[in-house]
Amino acid sequence: LDIFLAVWAKTIEVGRYALHDWTVKVDPDCVFFPSRLHASLASRQGGDHAVYINNCRFGMHGPLEVFSRKAVQTWSEGTQHCRDHFTKVCSGVCYWGEDLFIDQCLYKVLGARRENDYRILFEDHCDPPPNWQTCDDLTAIGFHPFKELTEYRTCLNNNARAMQQREGLSDNIGGHYVPLTAPPPTKTTTTTQLTTSPSWISVAKESAATTTSTTK
Repeated sequence: LDIFLAVWAKTIEVGRYALHDWTVKVDPDCVFFPSRLHASLASRQGGDHAVYINNCRFGMHGPLEVFSRKAVQTWSEGTQHCRDHFTKVCSGVCYWGEDLFIDQCLYKVLGARRENDYRILFEDHCDPPPNWQTCDDLTAIGFHPFKELTEYRTCLNNNARAMQQREGLSDNIGGHYVPLTAPPPTKTTTTTQLTTSPSWISVAKESAATTTSTTK
């Protein structure tokens, strides 16, 4: 938990989240489709409303987390209060992961609005639909986990093939399906602005190297 709290503290210190309506935390082994998230959030009240998305019927899971700007501010201001509260509840340290802690903190202690959207994440630990790991569902926003590069790319290509077939396009060029999204991340933290207008969303993506880049 401490390492995640440190990452959140740094994110809040840097302050880029405040320039956007939504902040998204994505694990490197999660195959993520930003344009679908854009469409999903378009009808939701974010920004100055303290809202976050619950992506699993068992409680929010960590591979793909979505918070409004106000939810991040609420979390920032109330983190220590939550730590004190749950230390009393657990009669000591609660041995929880970051996802359970922030979910319980925002929802039960700080009063943020928790909105369910179970198509945000298809994951093996969250009662996914049959054959979810084929990644051919065009309504899913993220698939997790795909820890091997070959599995990650297969998921991307399967989804690209399904998209191309739906659009009536050729799905095979030179023996390879054409992926519609970028390959797995290679930077430690990539902050990406995904927008058709300025300041729409910030996306943090963790990976294995040591540099930071920004893409618009």
